[in-house]
Amino acid sequence: MKKITLTIASNVLFIAAIFAQSKELKEVEKNYLLGKIEPAKEIIDKLVSNPANVNNADIWIWKSTLDAEVSNNDALKAKCADCLTSSFEAFKKYEALDKSFALASQLPFKWKSLGIMYDKYYSVGRDFYKEKNYIAAFENFEKAAYFSNIIMKKDIRSNKGALDTLPILMSGYAAQNAQKVNEALHYYSIAADFKFGGETDLDMYKYLLFNYSEIKDKANFEKYYAIAQEKYPKENFEDYRFDFIAKNLSLDEKLAFYDTEDAKGNLSASAYMSFGEMFANLKKEEKLALEKDPAKKRSLQLKAIEAFKKSYQKNNDVLAGFNVGVLYYNEYNELDEQRSENVKKMQEINANKPVEKDPKKKAVTDAKIKEQIDPLKKANVELEPKIMIAVDNGIEWLEKTYTALKDKAAKTKPEKTSFKNTVKFLGLFYELKRDKAKGKDLKAYETFEIKSKQYYEVYDKL
Repeated sequence: MKKITLTIASNVLFIAAIFAQSKELKEVEKNYLLGKIEPAKEIIDKLVSNPANVNNADIWIWKSTLDAEVSNNDALKAKCADCLTSSFEAFKKYEALDKSFALASQLPFKWKSLGIMYDKYYSVGRDFYKEKNYIAAFENFEKAAYFSNIIMKKDIRSNKGALDTLPILMSGYAAQNAQKVNEALHYYSIAADFKFGGETDLDMYKYLLFNYSEIKDKANFEKYYAIAQEKYPKENFEDYRFDFIAKNLSLDEKLAFYDTEDAKGNLSASAYMSFGEMFANLKKEEKLALEKDPAKKRSLQLKAIEAFKKSYQKNNDVLAGFNVGVLYYNEYNELDEQRSENVKKMQEINANKPVEKDPKKKAVTDAKIKEQIDPLKKANVELEPKIMIAVDNGIEWLEKTYTALKDKAAKTKPEKTSFKNTVKFLGLFYELKRDKAKGKDLKAYETFEIKSKQYYEVYDKL
């Protein structure tokens, strides 16, 4: 019986407390409706200070509403400089207790605190933005964007949840200027999800593509690449696409992607150019890996040549043709270095050969030396035609470059560099062919001599 009595007493006290609280809230509402903000706030602040009310959604929405009203009243806000902040904090606590925002949407609230804070934070953010204080601007715009999200989600403006442009975009701009990349991506992505933007917003999409590539976010890169293409069909976004591929795909993935797209006929001249550059200009770790796999290294060199050739065939891009010539020049250099290395090894073997006077010992020594030198001689014999093929291929493509640029008066900086290297390499190649013909074919020798001098003379004048 004693326990029952205590329980009844506790319930009575609890009911009395709820009744008293309800009475106080009615008093708050009465004062609020009569425009008596200060008395209403005094009651709410008292209720808020009671730990027992920490989970009471009604009290927190009232706290947010009244503090917002104070922050928006010139006569009252002097007495509560931080009321805008406390209103925001109270609203967040309310949201945690009423995720559907049922109370906030009903009378007497009707989103009043949200509206005041939205306007206040956006206005303050705009002032900071004008002062180029982008961090402070972002902090305020972000709060306005928080309310903007609720406005869109709950369709408060009855516009079918259309994008609330200003706070979202300004949050993105301020974050970008404040070097807050992740935050800028967040807000620009919201705008892009709504497929927002006109001609003046193209840079926003470029920012998304560049930075999602930088952080290796494949899903978002592909998502916004597709939206960007849809929004700006006349704009070429391929550079961003291939920047992503170059930075984020493995060498095998790049090759597989190239082969697939090439087979489908999906690659443009610039795409082939990009792939050629990827395969020709390898990352440090890619180069190291290929040193252990000469066959794959050669396969990649051929793939780079193929890509540049296809780029040239698409639109006669002189720089693509020059790149083919350069790759053949590099191939010549590699083969020539192998030949020189073999010659050096043979010289070292002969230089270190023991001197034997005894005919039998000398014969044994000579046989051993021959065993070491013969494979090197054979390798150089096999290298010779490969070297000349590289030289002939190089001449073919470098002469295309020479023909395209020799009479062009206004050359771009890359074209000037390419032209200078073109005549230099052609002079060298014809010099090699001249020396090859020496003592064998006088007519060919004289022809190659004239060609070599012609290109070297052009080079000397540049």
